[in-house]
Amino acid sequence: MHKKLASPFDTEGLACLQALLLGIQLGFSLTIFEGDAKSLK
Repeated sequence: MHKKLASPFDTEGLACLQALLLGIQLGFSLTIFEGDAKSLK
């Protein structure tokens, strides 16, 4: 885990962002994200 990320939830969020940016660079018009982190409100 990166030193500046506080939790596994943050790490998964960063991975999602990086995947989205990669999809944009590759010209994908649709991207589906799935994860196993539980969102707490």
